[in-house]
Amino acid sequence: MWAMIDLELKNKITAIFMGESKVTNFFMFEQIPPDKLQNARSSYAPTIAADEVIIFLFDDTVFGSANEGFLLTTKNLYRKNLAEAMGSLRVEQIDRITVKHGFLSTTITASAGMHELNMTVTQANGRREKEALFQVLNKTVDLLKGTRDISWASESQTARPRNCPNCGAVCTGHARQCEYCDSIL
Repeated sequence: MWAMIDLELKNKITAIFMGESKVTNFFMFEQIPPDKLQNARSSYAPTIAADEVIIFLFDDTVFGSANEGFLLTTKNLYRKNLAEAMGSLRVEQIDRITVKHGFLSTTITASAGMHELNMTVTQANGRREKEALFQVLNKTVDLLKGTRDISWASESQTARPRNCPNCGAVCTGHARQCEYCDSIL
């Protein structure tokens, strides 16, 4: 059931998660409960190939069924939001991942040219946890694509959230533009 992944890559991905705060309903590698994985596959990731390694699953359901949420493999990002059709993007095609925090939910958007995959996050506890989920996804996709040097993990090089000079909103450390007022950072 589990395809093989290079141990060094697995350790780097695990380090990404460990560098962020704990995220509720987030499961990695072999620690994904089999029933949750089966529900996610049935609901929104039925096309996972045998050579894809399942990296993590985020369960965005109230009762823990994992019928909604998102799942990242070494080749694809799959998602299902409440009352929406399933969707996916090839990891190699993702050119950016952004986050927009709302009052009740956060939307993480993976973009591949003109195509966007929106993941609504409602079941994480607070903005800090939602931001951590975004960071884990963003850094892991960068690592899978080979666009992030392994030195990113050092404390001094990790992108930190920062405040917009115009409106004061907290923006992701790698953002070039404020997600709220569109000011250049």
